[in-house]
Amino acid sequence: MSIWSSKTSTQGWRTWVKDQFDDTVPTSLTGLSDVLTAAVTDKFALMANGTTYVGRAVVEADIDDLQSYTLPADALITLVGNGNHKVLYTNGSGVPVELTLGAANTVLTSAGATSAPTFSAPAATKRYIQVSGVTTVTLTGTPKVLDLVTTDLTTGTGDFTVASDLVTVKNAGDYSIYARMCTTDTNTSGGAEHSTLVNIQVEAADIPGGKGRQRGREQHDGGCDAECIATLSADDEVRVMVSQTIGSTNVQTIPTECHVIITQID
Repeated sequence: MSIWSSKTSTQGWRTWVKDQFDDTVPTSLTGLSDVLTAAVTDKFALMANGTTYVGRAVVEADIDDLQSYTLPADALITLVGNGNHKVLYTNGSGVPVELTLGAANTVLTSAGATSAPTFSAPAATKRYIQVSGVTTVTLTGTPKVLDLVTTDLTTGTGDFTVASDLVTVKNAGDYSIYARMCTTDTNTSGGAEHSTLVNIQVEAADIPGGKGRQRGREQHDGGCDAECIATLSADDEVRVMVSQTIGSTNVQTIPTECHVIITQID
């Protein structure tokens, strides 16, 4: 199809359409019509009508003629009167419907390609737990496990569980583990040097870097810290062990506090 436009002094702009590809300006407009600017109004178009082209206003029926498919009856809906702050999605039949809003601070979550989305609480970005306990223990050179019976703060039992002397980490990942022990009684070592060691264990094995030591004379109570980063598997068990060596036989059974903080870092 070829299109030409020209302007005359009496009729203004003319447009011709020819059903062939060549560079010859048509002298005959058989089966075609010319469109004058004087006849053009809003929504005006050059329309094919069988073997002729006519310039006229576009009407609603032309939309059905031009589209290559038929819209389903319920494909278009009105967005008036649905209220403020609403969310729409298409259901399993392709019909737009309103999605029930979730509570404040929930997020829109996909349920896959075959189910409706939902609003749900976002997953915790970091899992953590702080536990503590007091163990009355005779400190010797043999490591003793310390009680961890009180959950002070946690992101939930789905992330950690606490037994009498251990914390089970329910999700695999990299974690920072901090442990502090301190004795709460006054004991003397008879002037001999003593050494207190606290170490973090995972699955009954020492963690590299997870040890802390305190050395001194006379007083063998006080505090000792250990901290490490460990890659844990799901359901790994974390314990804190403490031992003490002393240069005399004056070793007593004393209350020992322990505090542990485990935080996911990946």
